[in-house]
Amino acid sequence: MGSEDGVDGNEGGLFAAAAARMAAGSANLDVSPDSVCMNVVDMHTGGEAVRIVTSGYPKSVVDSSTTTILQKRAPLRDEWDDLRKFTMFEPRGHSEMYGAILVKPDHPEAHLGVLFSHCGGYSTMCGHACIALARYAADRGLCTTWRVGATAGTAETSVNIQAPCGLVRVEVEGRGNPQDAQSLTTRGGRSRFTSVPCFCLTANLPV
Repeated sequence: MGSEDGVDGNEGGLFAAAAARMAAGSANLDVSPDSVCMNVVDMHTGGEAVRIVTSGYPKSVVDSSTTTILQKRAPLRDEWDDLRKFTMFEPRGHSEMYGAILVKPDHPEAHLGVLFSHCGGYSTMCGHACIALARYAADRGLCTTWRVGATAGTAETSVNIQAPCGLVRVEVEGRGNPQDAQSLTTRGGRSRFTSVPCFCLTANLPV
């Protein structure tokens, strides 16, 4: 479930410096010296908020073809952190808001790349955000290969998301004919994901 919107602001102080830098650095961003415009899609996974930021960050960073996903995160954290606060904090966000910043992936199998943010900073992996991102990708046709689902009348597609932790593979269920993309809908469908491998470093430690 989601909605699409834009948020802007001209509070000065916190955002004015970022707006000025963005306006000076790129003519194709929707900014002026005293305002910032971010395009977002608000979704939720079982009530857990996800705000997908589709544009508004510097394109020289998020659309770079020569940097890794962690190399993209570093300047956003160190130089553009006011934009995280802009989208996560009140009055536009709230204490439980979770952000997914779309970036160009560097993994050859990824359909999209993402950097995760929240009110406290940045994280490497988020399950509920990956589920929302996969639904977002499926609904917008970023993944066009559908196959027959496990139950009658359903179809499935795979969405590969490159996160800071690595490649997360999500299976999205749709309803309709997998041979007819126009008939498919993900509404009411289930999603499941496989994250990166984990391991137990030490067991049976006394506490």
